Amino acid sequence: MALVAAWAMELDGSEVTDYSGNDLHGTNNGAVTDAAGKYDNCLDFERSESDYVSIPNLNTELDGGSACTFMCWLKPESFASWDRFLASSTGSDSDDHDWMFGLTTAQYLRVRLN
Repeated sequence: MALVAAWAMELDGSEVTDYSGNDLHGTNNGAVTDAAGKYDNCLDFERSESDYVSIPNLNTELDGGSACTFMCWLKPESFASWDRFLASSTGSDSDDHDWMFGLTTAQYLRVRLN
């Protein structure tokens, strides 16, 4: 499987650009860009539990049963129990998730697949 999506988590207006060429651009919902990143500013999700980037059509690209790899760099300052950093869901209830990655307060990785 080829690269499906690549986001630097920098904003162009309210859009989070997909650099893979597959046009899976995201929409920022509440995160701000005042956090110092490795090379520039990056999105800061600590302002509210409702800060997120929505990526439409990502599940369509992942359908087909092929193996895939998710990779991201995080700089957690603190996490509440079950804080998600990457998820596909139709709502906020745990049963609404197709899949999710999160960290516990002890910063152990948690993965849920429905």
